[in-house]
Amino acid sequence: MPARTVAVLLLVAWAGPAAAQWSADPANNLRVAGGPGEQTQPKLAARADGGFYVSWFDNRDGGYDVRLQRLDAAGVAQWPAGGVLVAARGFSSTQDYGLDVDAGGHAVLAFRLALAGQGTQAVVARIAPDGTPAWPAPVPVSSGPAEALSPRVAATADGGIVAAWSRSDGGIGVVRLDAAGQPTWPQPVLLQPPAGVFLLADLRAAGDDVILAWQAQASFNNRQYWAQKLAGADGAALWGATPKVLMDASAGAMPLGYFPVHRHDGAGGAVFAWQFATGVRGEIAVQHLLADGSARFSGNGLRASLDTSRNRYAPAAFLDEADGAIVLAWRETNAAQSLYGVRGQRIDAAGQRVWGPEGLALQPLTGEDRGQVQAVPVAGLAVIAWAEGGFPSAMPIRAAALADAGAAAWTPAIVDLKTGASDGARLVGAVSTAGFAAFAWLDAAGSFEGDLLAQNLNPDGSLGRADRLFADGFEPDPT
Repeated sequence: MPARTVAVLLLVAWAGPAAAQWSADPANNLRVAGGPGEQTQPKLAARADGGFYVSWFDNRDGGYDVRLQRLDAAGVAQWPAGGVLVAARGFSSTQDYGLDVDAGGHAVLAFRLALAGQGTQAVVARIAPDGTPAWPAPVPVSSGPAEALSPRVAATADGGIVAAWSRSDGGIGVVRLDAAGQPTWPQPVLLQPPAGVFLLADLRAAGDDVILAWQAQASFNNRQYWAQKLAGADGAALWGATPKVLMDASAGAMPLGYFPVHRHDGAGGAVFAWQFATGVRGEIAVQHLLADGSARFSGNGLRASLDTSRNRYAPAAFLDEADGAIVLAWRETNAAQSLYGVRGQRIDAAGQRVWGPEGLALQPLTGEDRGQVQAVPVAGLAVIAWAEGGFPSAMPIRAAALADAGAAAWTPAIVDLKTGASDGARLVGAVSTAGFAAFAWLDAAGSFEGDLLAQNLNPDGSLGRADRLFADGFEPDPT
């Protein structure tokens, strides 16, 4: 494929007052939120201006409220310390939730909320770029006796907002709202299993439409992976009356409580990477469904590695839109699960394993635990990050960048994102429209309570910057 060069980085002077921003010191990361209790389950969503929305559950008042902060491209918080309160919930536990950015630059969030007389339902909130609610209150999207579980949200290119959630009766509900919070489909879409239960794994926009994926549990031992594309106009199933089966029972079973994410391919389809068990070994497979639902690989997808001696878990993947290759990374252990490593793979458009039949070791198997793997595309490179160690010991966060052929792009090959003497959890990553990566995590010191920290990572492997960082020709969108 044609050679690609790392974007030239431009520093743009900032004349405003000094403020916390992306740190150049991995021992002193940017603190997004802190205080008593726990700030957990962060999510990052990139804005058009090079910055991010950061959301989390905040337990400072003992209720896991939903809070949100906006960072500019320099990592400077645009709202008051601690962000804005999206919803006070009073919940004693958490489930997953959703965050995205709509066509107008608003943050849209989907989460669970106790509604008077309706039990716990899924709601959607829309927050303006200045931190004020765009709607008077979060809009309920589920209803009835079935409790809503782990909702997700996706903002479509035409300005729509689609929310989906697992239902306690075993199905999946889907609703589309307009920018005013009004439903646009004649009725909610209900995906009902022929047997067993459906559990939503992820929801992503695909242009004006959306792609859902879920774990289809026909029985306790029969846990498959399915997907469907719904039309933004009316919720019609675009991949036929029967969803696409990414993995059936003949390949093995997905772990209980495992809900992999998928990524859009920029052309109406999506890339999927998932973990499953075959016998006593953990395996990973990938699949690329094109816009029309056709699969690039036959059967139950393509296995990332041909090795039969190690276990592979929790992959993170993306599509290289330049040449159609799938890049992924995963946590790996020996058969006894006493040694741990990080490995990556690049699968080209023809299904060839570019980084070798077993993938490429970023960290070889040692007694140091490694996990929370993230993989993001940055300036033509595959940037892979992971946490080392285990709770409650100190857990550094490290990253490496690989070129297409698998060569290390940085010297040294691995850089530190976090070195503080604390443990870390819930690591997430995203890519700024200004051409760099950002990561966020729950940072704690030997307890389950901790603060929300974040760190940027430039294409050359450096951290931090004095003011603003933009890629070649980048013009920030003021929205």
